Amino acid sequence: MDRKYDATYQFGKVVVHVIAPLPMSEEEKQRRLDEYQRAAWDAWNSLPVEERLRINVEFERNLKESKDSDEQRRAGSSSIGGE
Repeated sequence: MDRKYDATYQFGKVVVHVIAPLPMSEEEKQRRLDEYQRAAWDAWNSLPVEERLRINVEFERNLKESKDSDEQRRAGSSSIGGE
C-alpha cells in the first residue's frame, strides 16, 4: 500500500506520519459509534456491582468538587472588576 501521509511531525529525533481515516458514510460512522458504546457498556457491566458503585460515588464527589471550584473561581473573578 503506497499511500501519502496526511501530516508529518517531527518531535526531536522522532518522525510521526499521520494517515487520516478513509471517508465513510454517516451510517458507517453511527454504526462504529454504536459498536464503541456497546463495548464500553460491556466493559462497565463486567465489573462487580460493588466496584461500579464505588466508581459512581468517586465520580459524583469529583464532579461536586469541580463544580464548587468553578463557582469559587467565578465568584472571585466577578468581584475583581466590580469594585
